[in-house]
Amino acid sequence: SGQARLFEEAGAPEGAYTNLFCSIEQTAKLIDDFRVRGVTLTGSERAGAAVGERAGRNLKKAVLELGGMTWRI
Repeated sequence: SGQARLFEEAGAPEGAYTNLFCSIEQTAKLIDDFRVRGVTLTGSERAGAAVGERAGRNLKKAVLELGGMTWRI
């Protein structure tokens, strides 16, 4: 993807950028993993509520975009 290419060109280490498309249930398992330090989401309010709750339970950073528009750094 274009974002992955930007990270690569900026000299970020391999794997610094990961884009996943998965269900709420799959996302919960990923957020629970100790190796995951934070999560960003562009999606529905339902998905945002689930991700925000799970991230909070695990004391992990979360950035949620629930307006239907993809944000970028």
